[in-house]
Amino acid sequence: MKNILLASTSAVFGEDYLAYLKSNIVDLFNGIDEIIFVPFARPGGISHDDYTKRVSDAFSDIDIRVIGLHTFGDPAAAVRKAKGFFTGGGNTFLLVKTLHELNLMNVLKEAVEEGAPYLGTSAGSNIGGLTMHTTNDMPIVLPPSLILWGLFHLTSTRIILTPILIRSIMAKQGKPELRNFIHSMPYQ
Repeated sequence: MKNILLASTSAVFGEDYLAYLKSNIVDLFNGIDEIIFVPFARPGGISHDDYTKRVSDAFSDIDIRVIGLHTFGDPAAAVRKAKGFFTGGGNTFLLVKTLHELNLMNVLKEAVEEGAPYLGTSAGSNIGGLTMHTTNDMPIVLPPSLILWGLFHLTSTRIILTPILIRSIMAKQGKPELRNFIHSMPYQ
């Protein structure tokens, strides 16, 4: 059974990091005292250590220890032994490329499919979908594949909503673009 929580963003305007998800996070990681954080999406180019500290601070009030996946000598072995995971947001292209380079894309997917609790926000939620063909991220690097985990049979694009952005989205003509994408999907 999959035990996943995918969210479009880690912060809602005006709230602390992960605050709006706290009760869901507590439910997801019930009985777990330690998780691995996957910091590879690096929002704004933040270092892996600084990103992990941000997450660790957010999890400290619910008594869950956070360890950055980048700190392990054998990250694949760490994934196989982990109690749970959180993959944060940033750039989906960078996240997927790094997971492939470290041979972790399938290892992490298998751990989640076997039932390890998984929280993904933004880019971390994107990797749960079928492909990254609709991500709105800048392709700053190119991963070897745009195919993702397929934990759910949709392709997602996360959007951070602010009053200005909501007006902008409502003004866009997105429906024809989505129809074109759906009709050209090679794996229907």
